[in-house]
Amino acid sequence: MRTAVIVGAGPAGLAAAIALRQVGFEVSVHERGDGTASRGTGLTLWPNGLAALERIGAADAVVSAALPAAGMAMWSHDGRVLYDVPSQVMDTVGGNGIALHRADLLGALHGLVEPGVVRFGSRCVGVRTGAGGATAVLGDGREVRADVLLGADGIRSRVRAMAGLGGDLRYGGVTLWGATIPFPPPPGPARGP
Repeated sequence: MRTAVIVGAGPAGLAAAIALRQVGFEVSVHERGDGTASRGTGLTLWPNGLAALERIGAADAVVSAALPAAGMAMWSHDGRVLYDVPSQVMDTVGGNGIALHRADLLGALHGLVEPGVVRFGSRCVGVRTGAGGATAVLGDGREVRADVLLGADGIRSRVRAMAGLGGDLRYGGVTLWGATIPFPPPPGPARGP
């Protein structure tokens, strides 16, 4: 059986684990954190993302953890509508999506992975590649060799850096502030009835 090691148990790592299992890989996912994270913010998944989830059999689980995003809108800090695209217009450009918290997305995907596949507290500190495969060196000294090693460890990916890929991050001139605030918003796009 072919083997795969995935570093990172975020949405990309978990989705990759589900997909690789379906095509016959024995998979292990190594996550430096100690459990499924509740950090993060709200996400909107549009029809192309839902189609990808459908392809790996994960769409139903994710949709059941989400609210329909009937249209798209954005407000300023003082409540002014910056733009509002109704559901009917979204249907003309590919359709509407769903909205959910990142933690709910992780929970839905993690629920589709067999027990023991995700190893929390398993930090990758090194990568070696060679003919016929790759090896992840873990923080506790263990080494995990596989046919395929996938770095799904985020924007500051250690795997990508250790493999000599990519460059330094560059500031793009934009600052984004995000927050998750528990209050019942008024009806509208991505908020439900």
